[in-house]
Amino acid sequence: MKKLHFAVALIAVFALASSAQGQRAAGPSRAILAAVADPTRPAEDAARDGGRHPAEIVAFAGVRPGDRIVELAPGGGYYTRILARSVGPRGHVYAVVSPGFAARPESMAHFQRVVAGYPNVEIVVSDLRALTMARPVDLVWTSENYHDFHNAQGADLAAVNRAVFDDGETAGVWVNGKVVAPVSVGQWMKFAVTAPLASPTGTWSLQVTDGQGTTTTVNNLPYASAGWSSLNWWGFVSQATVATSFCLHSVQAVNVQN
Repeated sequence: MKKLHFAVALIAVFALASSAQGQRAAGPSRAILAAVADPTRPAEDAARDGGRHPAEIVAFAGVRPGDRIVELAPGGGYYTRILARSVGPRGHVYAVVSPGFAARPESMAHFQRVVAGYPNVEIVVSDLRALTMARPVDLVWTSENYHDFHNAQGADLAAVNRAVFDDGETAGVWVNGKVVAPVSVGQWMKFAVTAPLASPTGTWSLQVTDGQGTTTTVNNLPYASAGWSSLNWWGFVSQATVATSFCLHSVQAVNVQN
């Protein structure tokens, strides 16, 4: 059997491994455009679109089908509806309202009616300074509210920021939905991948070496699909929230006798 061994040196400067940057260059996806064009949206919401440009804003945030999003202080649900349709049935929107909002019967009843038609929206009542989620999320969203967090009585923006970042995805190398190796922020990382060529039942292995020379090795990683027989492109696609660079160090094909 032939095996390919190739190594990549790259810079990893991200603090959250989220999906939030995926669509910036591509513009609004079909899912986002369909969400904005949804005929069930209230006419008063649609009338605001010309000034708010929701499709472009949601695309800029990198929202994708299947994402889990926390929406802080959703207000009347303008973006709640769009986010719910954009992430689709595989995604989830956690609409976080404050205890003060929840204590206002008319406000809470109105918002409950807003989300009634969206089974992937869940209302969460929480003090934002102590917000915790049962599982990590892909994006924390708020619109036209951050100044209110600062102006509120007893405001503690540092606590809000900590809660937001604590609920984000863990930084690291993700494979099949799991972190398999840590990532050092602001350092060059070396990735070495070994994979059998044209082996439908084979597995691949990964070595990640940080700037201090510490190497993490992960073996027996499954292919996402059946075995591959050609290498057309190799690179690094970052889901970081800041610019990330990579360079290809070497590619080596080795004959292995089994």
